Amino acid sequence: MKSYKNHQNRNKNHRFLTITSLVLLIALGVYFGKKEYDKYLLNKRFAEVEKALNEVSVNLNKGGEIAMTELRKVSEILDK
Repeated sequence: MKSYKNHQNRNKNHRFLTITSLVLLIALGVYFGKKEYDKYLLNKRFAEVEKALNEVSVNLNKGGEIAMTELRKVSEILDK
């Protein structure tokens, strides 16, 4: 009788440890997966901001060139 109860206790302990291990593995997977996904989103957002700033820079440079050309024309007109 003791052997049977001892076997049942081992079985319960084994099931408990198996389930606990499985839950722990899933929790760790979710935690590290979320961490990597957050890093991916951060890199994606950074790339979008970098692209937008580059476009603004290009437009400002073009605008600066146009403004300088107009200033030269006005200066030439005033010098005459």
